[in-house]
Amino acid sequence: MNVLPSDSQLHATLSANNNVTPLTLSPRGARHSDSDHNFWGGSLIIVGLVILLVGIIVLASFWASDDEERLNRQRTYARVDDLYFSTHGIALTKETLSEIRRQRDSGVDLSSYLETFITTELKVTSLSLGGCAIKSEKALIKGEHVLIKLSELPDYPSNEHIAVFRVAWVREPKHPERDPRFSAGLQMTEILSNNNLEPLKKYMSYLLDEPST
Repeated sequence: MNVLPSDSQLHATLSANNNVTPLTLSPRGARHSDSDHNFWGGSLIIVGLVILLVGIIVLASFWASDDEERLNRQRTYARVDDLYFSTHGIALTKETLSEIRRQRDSGVDLSSYLETFITTELKVTSLSLGGCAIKSEKALIKGEHVLIKLSELPDYPSNEHIAVFRVAWVREPKHPERDPRFSAGLQMTEILSNNNLEPLKKYMSYLLDEPST
């Protein structure tokens, strides 16, 4: 009885007789699909990195130009912003201001005389030859006068320099939960001691040469 060879025997026989290596088929285009995916994925990463780098360069150039513009503006108008200098102020009535002038004209030492007044701590946030901006825990009143000891500012070139300012504007705290201080703009009206602006001019030159941050 003749026994037919099995499939495996037939396959081995054909391979031996014809010296043919059997092929294994894979789905058409599978290798190309993986390559395309890797290519586009890498390309997108490169494009993203380039865009990010360009964005950083643009932002850096804007910041640099903003800082330069701010410094040029400060030098043009002789004003320095972004300060946070501590000093003290005294709210004045017309009668009090007249009495301080009388005491000064009679030769009384103003520094000692002003120690009898109640002072309020102020933070000077902007300073110019014509005025300043301040922050205070107590709200000032628009139109009132405030005496400020400029000589208390850090590195001030005079031991005694006192000026009178008029309150030009007052603003409520923007974020009272973080900073409950009131803001105010003050216009200088009078120098009470060392009756000239030279100490303030020297101080402004110092600040403009070494801008405070």
